[in-house]
Amino acid sequence: MGPLPPSFSRLWIGQTISMLGSQISSVAIPLTAVFVLRATPNEMGWLVAAGRLPMACFGLVAGVWMDGMRRKPVLVATDLAQGVALLSVPLAAWWGALTFVQLFFVAFVTGSLAVIAAVADRAYLPTLLSREQLVAGNSRIWLSRSVAQTTGPGLSGWLVQLITAPFAILLDAISFFVAAAFIASIKHREPAPKPTRTQSAWQGVREGWQRVWRDRLLRPLMLCGATHNICSTAIVTVYFLYLANVLDLGAGWIGLILASGGIGALVGSLTSRRVAGRIGIGPTLIATQAVTGFARFLIPMALGPRPAIVLFLVASEFLLGMVRAMFNITQISLRQAITPAAYHGRVNATIGFVLWSLTPIGALIGGAMGSAWGLRTTLWIAAIGVAAATFIALFSDLRTTRTVTPSETLSETSSEKSD
Repeated sequence: MGPLPPSFSRLWIGQTISMLGSQISSVAIPLTAVFVLRATPNEMGWLVAAGRLPMACFGLVAGVWMDGMRRKPVLVATDLAQGVALLSVPLAAWWGALTFVQLFFVAFVTGSLAVIAAVADRAYLPTLLSREQLVAGNSRIWLSRSVAQTTGPGLSGWLVQLITAPFAILLDAISFFVAAAFIASIKHREPAPKPTRTQSAWQGVREGWQRVWRDRLLRPLMLCGATHNICSTAIVTVYFLYLANVLDLGAGWIGLILASGGIGALVGSLTSRRVAGRIGIGPTLIATQAVTGFARFLIPMALGPRPAIVLFLVASEFLLGMVRAMFNITQISLRQAITPAAYHGRVNATIGFVLWSLTPIGALIGGAMGSAWGLRTTLWIAAIGVAAATFIALFSDLRTTRTVTPSETLSETSSEKSD
């Protein structure tokens, strides 16, 4: 396979820096809502929904856009714009003008830009690496993500205690500016987009949907992920309120608990390729989804003295980080390997749309259940849904898929016939 090219290294470094900043904001933004703005469960539901709503708004057409343009300029522009949006939070806090409406708006704007960037990134990576290098490249990216998840939350908890949550977000803004500079410095000349048969954005959306829905591996993968995401988002919505208000944990403890997920992600990133090679792609996806459900059950099980509570939550985050890294590295590599280059944008956007478009509903449901039935009950119900997603993958062709062969790829000819 050989070493990965320098162009990938620049992309990797830029993404690593922005990932670290994003992990800080992933803690600092909800803690701003909880500790500074005193948000209710319903308000937390709206805040989480604001960050997930953009995928439902234009996630599909983003894929069509990416198949018709070079991806590098898009990545640079979205990084710069996200940095500006995040910078507005500490500035507003400095002037004493920060409101929940602004936090909601920032979540929506950065979520919108992240949708475009995610589609562009996954379509850009195969232009830098060969098919044989994709797993190695994705593993390095997820390794960086795991390192960021290990150090970011702990650093964020410390920063929140030291300079308050809104000002911790300043580091994330800076990280996006630095990431944009690294990506802009990539020397590799991206191939010009190939002309496609698509006559309109909606026809492109239709083609992307058909590519995914008619494939025996991508369809169950998408449905499993969608079920998981809507239930997991309900958990995320009430999680910080549960930690702060029910378990009475401060920002330092919360950062420490979340950091254990990064350690797990580091383990998952380092072992995903070996596990998938030993037990197969499909069994890896099924097993990791099953463990995800178990990890989610540990959250409402956290009872007793503080050491026991922290132990349960650390175990939950560690397992979750490990298996989600393994699941995502495997499923992204599978998607990239079996999709023709000309359709990477549309296929990734279609799957991303289904995976994320229902999560705003999950956030609102989580907030509503938290207000009506309590935070712990909400966590139990949502964990059952996460575990149930395993059966979608289990009763599909993923169960017997160990490797990807040429006959399992989405060929141009078969697609044209199916249209």
